[in-house]
Formats: sequence, structure tokens, C-alpha cells
Amino acid sequence: ERGLIAPTGHPATHLGVMAGVALAMKTMEKTSVGVALMSAKSLATGDFHEGLNFAAVQKLPLIVVVENDPDSSSSSSILEGQYVHERMKGYGVPGVPVDGVDILQVLQVMEAAMERARKGPTLIEARTSHVGGQVLCEKSVPFPFSAEDVAGRDETGPPPESGDERGQRPENHHLDPLEKFETFLVDHRLLQPVERALIEERIEQLIELDLQAAEANPLPDPGIADRGVYHMRETSNVPDQE
Repeated sequence: ERGLIAPTGHPATHLGVMAGVALAMKTMEKTSVGVALMSAKSLATGDFHEGLNFAAVQKLPLIVVVENDPDSSSSSSILEGQYVHERMKGYGVPGVPVDGVDILQVLQVMEAAMERARKGPTLIEARTSHVGGQVLCEKSVPFPFSAEDVAGRDETGPPPESGDERGQRPENHHLDPLEKFETFLVDHRLLQPVERALIEERIEQLIELDLQAAEANPLPDPGIADRGVYHMRETSNVPDQE
């Protein structure tokens, strides 16, 4: 109904799925554009290359957004200081870098990619960083970043000494896209303190309502834990096996 297709749990496997969706939309002559989101570690998978190559050959209306995050140890080992968009020449696909922390810049390149989608896919590399580590024991890296920044981290040590309960460091608050966009709105007098307070209050109310609804639901029956996981063959018409 909303055009949302849940991604799979493995990196880049849904790229092939979205390529298929984009092919269906193109075949039915629809104007819709597919978007696949993934991390930079997806580049190390066959699904990424197969899905992107298929989309390029078929000139499918597909936008691939890759988050290049230096706080991910797997991404740093895969890219080795290279940017994702630089690899797109081998596919004949436009590669567009963008500051993933700047919502307005992301919107601009997405709109351009949608216009281009009638002629084929585009890959957008959103360069960004976690405000804190992905886990408590992982230190955050300031942005902009380099291969040396990533290589110098200790990912197996104790949690950061400074920061909140998530390991979030105060000096990295400028990496938060929402805070950056909020600052833009305030600086341009597009958001007043009263409006901001009303938005936050509404969000808190929605979260509380959803939390209450979730807690009010009964726990699922453990007996159905494997339902929808394995193929259950109908046994009524199956002859007995000797």
C-alpha cells in the first residue's frame, strides 16, 4: 500500500529484490522509482554486484543509497580509504557522493537521481558517521575521516570514558542529521521554540501510545514459533512411505 518492502537481514540481498521490483515497474510502464538502502560492507557481497549489474544492464529505475560509515570496522576494511562512488565507473552507473548528515543535500541528490532514474540506476554514497560507537566498546570517529582514523581505533577495549549511556560523545553532536536540520530551521526562522516544543510533545505522546499498545498485547504462543519458517507439506494426500 505504501510501497515499502522490508529489507532482508543480510547485506545487499534486497538489492536484487529491488532490482526485480524496478523491472516490474518498468515493464508495467509505471513512473515509480525503487530505492535500496545498505551499508558500505555490502560491496563485499555477490548480491551487491549482481543486483547493481542487472539494474545497469536493464537500465532500471533504481536508486542505491550506500552509507559510508567509518565507525563500521567492516566498511573500513572493505574500502581501504576508497570511496564507494569511485567504484561505479565499472558498472557504467553514476556515483554521487553526498554529506549524509545534511538532510537538504541528501534531498537534492535524491531528486536529481529520481530524474535520472528514467534512464537507469544511480548510486548515492552518503558519507556519514555514528554519533557514538555501534556498540559500547567501540569508539566513535570524528567526521571527516580518513583510513588512518579508522585504523587507529581500538574496538575491543572498554566502553568510552566520556559520553552518555550509548557511548555518545558530546563533541559529535554535530553529526546528528536531525540536530543539524533543526539548527538550519532555527537559524532561518522556520522553526519557533513553541513549534519545536509541540513537535517533541506530540512525538513523546505517539511513542507512549505505541508502548502502551505493545505492552497490552498478549505474548505470542511459543507453539507457533516455527510457523512461516519451514515449508509445511500437506500430509492428507501424501501416500504412506514404506
